[in-house]
Amino acid sequence: MGRRRKKTEFEISLRENQQAYWRYWNQLAELAMGCFRYTGLPDMVESRTIENALCRAGKAVYFDDEVMGNLCLEFSDGGRFDVNGYPILRRAYSYYNNYTRLLKPSNSVVIYNNLTRTNTWYAISQFARRLYVYDRIADINVNAQKTPVALVANENERLTVLNAYKEFDGNAPVIHLTDNFNLNSIQVLKTDAPFVADKIWYQKQQIYNEALTFLGIRNVNQSKKERMVTAEVDIANIDANYNRTVKLECRQRAIEKINKMFGTNIEVEFIGDELVAQVLAGEQMGRVSG
Repeated sequence: MGRRRKKTEFEISLRENQQAYWRYWNQLAELAMGCFRYTGLPDMVESRTIENALCRAGKAVYFDDEVMGNLCLEFSDGGRFDVNGYPILRRAYSYYNNYTRLLKPSNSVVIYNNLTRTNTWYAISQFARRLYVYDRIADINVNAQKTPVALVANENERLTVLNAYKEFDGNAPVIHLTDNFNLNSIQVLKTDAPFVADKIWYQKQQIYNEALTFLGIRNVNQSKKERMVTAEVDIANIDANYNRTVKLECRQRAIEKINKMFGTNIEVEFIGDELVAQVLAGEQMGRVSG
């Protein structure tokens, strides 16, 4: 077998970019899908499946299967709509296998994610991209503090300089040089990169707060929290309250129809604030125990 080609710096950077993007995407997606708690669901209906359909496609359809019982899956429109824009034909399908079922208004109920009937993943992707960009900029800036110099040496000293730099980059407490090494043959060019990682972190926090607001989760700018009174906090969360109300009411209206059509007793509530509070409490406990 041939030796595996060593990855270039560009390829390594590209991989790290992708990893950072998907880390933020998954984190925000988990929050989006965990914001609503359902109770009274039949055995074959999972809250994760409902929210995954709503977040991915912006819509889901609830119906009864003769074999499996009640189900709630993604669906495609049949091309015809009533005067309120509800599809007359709905083809339900499973994202995980070949299951499909053709439905109509008399035996199914459509659930929409929001008033615009759009998905959540597109916005999540935008927020994740913005967050990872700031993440990588901060990494570069911090690394520039670690190596704020450029070294110029003659060809005879090149290997020695490279090895010395590797020790420096590896945080070696002592850099070993030979006794015949000529320090005068090296020129040092300082880049003097300014430290702006703290400002980048602040901007990243603002973007994360925007994402929470989009999901309907209340949040407060931590750098200003101590100076904000209750009224100011309420004003800051107007958009978050509106976003959660719209999404919750869309689900509640559909569930009211589902309970009437199928004799179920399903309820849904928004728990996004509780979810984030648990995460923050866990982080605080980690700091205390650490």
